[in-house]
Amino acid sequence: MRQDSSRSVCPVRANAGILLVAIIALCVALSSGCVTAAAAQTVNLPVTIEYPLLQSLLINKAFRDKNESVTLLNEGGGCIYLALAHPRVREDKGYIRLEVEVVVHAGTPLVDRCLMPAEWRGYLVLYQRPQINSRTWQLSFKSYQSSLLDRNQRQVQIADVLWQLIESKVFQYLDAIAIDLAPPVNNLKAFLFPLFPPQVQQQTKTMLDSLRVGEVVLRPEAVTVQIQADVREVYRPEDDHMTVVLKAKELEEVVAVWEQWDALLSFLVTTMAKDVLTPDERRLLRDVLLETRYAFVENLGNQSVTHDFVREQFASAWKQLAPIFRNHMTPDASEQKLGYLSFFTAADALTVLDGLGPTFGIEVSRNGLLRLAGMLSDAPDVLRYAPGINLDLQRLFEMEVAPLQAPDPGPEPVPPPSPPSVPPPGPPVPQEPPSSPAAPSSAVPITEPRPGPQAPLVPPVLPGEIIEEELPPIPPGEIIEEELPPLPTVPQGPLSRLWDFLCPPLYAAESKTTGDLLRWRVPDTGIDGYVRQVVRLLEAQARTTLQHNDIPRDFVTTYHTMIPAIAWQESCFRQFVVLNNKLTCLLSSNNSSVGLMQVNMRVWRGLYDQERLRWDIFYNAAAGSEIATMYLKDYALRERKGEKRPDNVTIARLVYAMYHGGPAQYKKFFERERGGKLSDVDRLFKEKFTWVANADWEKINRCLGEGEAP
Repeated sequence: MRQDSSRSVCPVRANAGILLVAIIALCVALSSGCVTAAAAQTVNLPVTIEYPLLQSLLINKAFRDKNESVTLLNEGGGCIYLALAHPRVREDKGYIRLEVEVVVHAGTPLVDRCLMPAEWRGYLVLYQRPQINSRTWQLSFKSYQSSLLDRNQRQVQIADVLWQLIESKVFQYLDAIAIDLAPPVNNLKAFLFPLFPPQVQQQTKTMLDSLRVGEVVLRPEAVTVQIQADVREVYRPEDDHMTVVLKAKELEEVVAVWEQWDALLSFLVTTMAKDVLTPDERRLLRDVLLETRYAFVENLGNQSVTHDFVREQFASAWKQLAPIFRNHMTPDASEQKLGYLSFFTAADALTVLDGLGPTFGIEVSRNGLLRLAGMLSDAPDVLRYAPGINLDLQRLFEMEVAPLQAPDPGPEPVPPPSPPSVPPPGPPVPQEPPSSPAAPSSAVPITEPRPGPQAPLVPPVLPGEIIEEELPPIPPGEIIEEELPPLPTVPQGPLSRLWDFLCPPLYAAESKTTGDLLRWRVPDTGIDGYVRQVVRLLEAQARTTLQHNDIPRDFVTTYHTMIPAIAWQESCFRQFVVLNNKLTCLLSSNNSSVGLMQVNMRVWRGLYDQERLRWDIFYNAAAGSEIATMYLKDYALRERKGEKRPDNVTIARLVYAMYHGGPAQYKKFFERERGGKLSDVDRLFKEKFTWVANADWEKINRCLGEGEAP
């Protein structure tokens, strides 16, 4: 019997030195001019393999039988048998610790018998170091020490005949395992090439051809293989276009790329959300998605979107998402794990190149996004920017398929008629006979959409039917509040397609009628009843939302003030407007937000039905209330160590700041509050909140029209 089960293996001789790499000249003559390049520098692009991912790759490579196992020997009906299973990998004192379960039988087969059988079940532990072939990109592992453990993880010695079987077969098998990194490296080249402008394709090819093996680094959380590349900072005078306002055609192209990036980001966060996450991890996924979308809407609105925009967003998002994605990489035998490694490598490389500065001229292109998506999934629609409901996204946000809507409070009740006055004594006054029979006392008065003759009955709108309801022009002299966005005008040119997508001519769902929609058209005169109707709707929705959410009782009154204040500030109580003499949904000046609560269809894509946001005021009110409540519960009221809860009015103002600008406004709002430098958005909402609290409804005339207070 072998007394010492440890085994020493001679280490591979270290590299004699660092490869000398000639500096590659990237300056070439272009037909449009000469590129001026700075000195070359060597950049490390990491291939980072966390241990769960490494374990998955090992399983896929060498333990492909049932239950993560492999049979190395099976003779004499199992008399001589050796199998390995369940590899486990982690770092241990500067080595990779590989532990495998071992089942070994040794005997002498004789006809149908096994003479002198011996068997053992336990664990073999190998202490290895990684090494990579600089020509083939094969990553292998050299064993330096070994030990045997029993089922209770205690070191043991076993029969010599069993050990010899393990030593002759197992070490040879495990040391021969190699992970092919050529596919991730080739995918990296294919991904990076289209990121650089066409004018420098030759320089880009030269850089990619310079990719070579660098140092292999062993860290507690991962094995990292550095890929070295020679890059030059390329500057061209015409590259000023990277930061200037885009032309219409350029903007349309950047918007299309951003939409595909948003689709990819949605796929990433929903893929991760299927795992068991901590509340903080789940919140981070939501924050990254929302902040990315809010930032795009803001930059699109103020015309500050540049060619760099998508690349910068990608790099920022990946820095935040990578730890979650890597930490929740489940070890299994899926062949898709190599695709994930390719994606990680490409995403990490883009982050590194982004950190070098804008003068390298890289942009994220559609082709690059397509290649990234292909590394993660074979599904053809990963990059489809679809307007429909995404159930996986709703689960991430812990939302129902549809927000809880309040029941329709109905038209404002008609007050009972005053009792007739008693005529003074005297002779009767002759009465004219009625020209037509009087309506029965139970008849419901018909509310006309506008003054004028009796309107004909309108049939329900059929699915897909377009109604273009001719309406009188907006009367002159309407007062529009200075800080509210003007009524939208139909864009011309490249972005007209965007308008048609967001708010086409009047369309109603099957259950809606033209009368239902005209009920929520702001009347030309006498807006009092309209305002009362909207206030009743918002109050009913606030009650409904509160009934299904755990909100502190001391905040309920503030909540009932906050919801109408948001609607007042966002839309001035409007779901629809008259545009080109036709009724259409209220669309914000940045062509993204719709309806009473101005729910942003880009920010909340996949979470709400966009058609109903446009044409169903009840659905719009429910969605906006749900969003405000999410910010209230998950951000404003969430306990934070060392922070004192603000007063209720400040909380309501904080909720609106996030409702308007996203989760990042949490910190920004308090910075403005402490510095006494409120934004216009802060000031205007505070004003609306005060007006609602004091029932100063007459002030809505400033943006809605003339009339008496409701």
